[in-house]
Amino acid sequence: MNYIHYFKSQAKKFYKDFQTQYIAENDYIYSYNPKFWHDIDDIILSFNIDENDFSLMKAQHIIANLANFKNWHELVHANDCQLELGYYLVEHRENNLLDEWQWYERYAKLERFDDEGKLDIFKHIFLKNVN
Repeated sequence: MNYIHYFKSQAKKFYKDFQTQYIAENDYIYSYNPKFWHDIDDIILSFNIDENDFSLMKAQHIIANLANFKNWHELVHANDCQLELGYYLVEHRENNLLDEWQWYERYAKLERFDDEGKLDIFKHIFLKNVN
């Protein structure tokens, strides 16, 4: 799988869904009609997104964060194991795997493992209970 292509596609889909933004009659908050990212409202709140100033570049940053990267640049320069782990985190975001994984990484002191070892641990512990 080409993970970079996947993340680019997800960023474009997120941005496209963001562009479905509208304000309902007699309402003062934005609503969305997403086609791809049905949890867009939760992500907007979680990342404190400025709904009046959003771009594809900001969508890329959000996708990178959801994949456990600090920014898009870090994502595009990651190795295959890091990208595969990020793929699982984005695909299973509704299961809050990112928060759980970040907690586990800190408290299990995974810095002593290489990226392949971290990916194996993630698959064994976190993916076994995910549909």
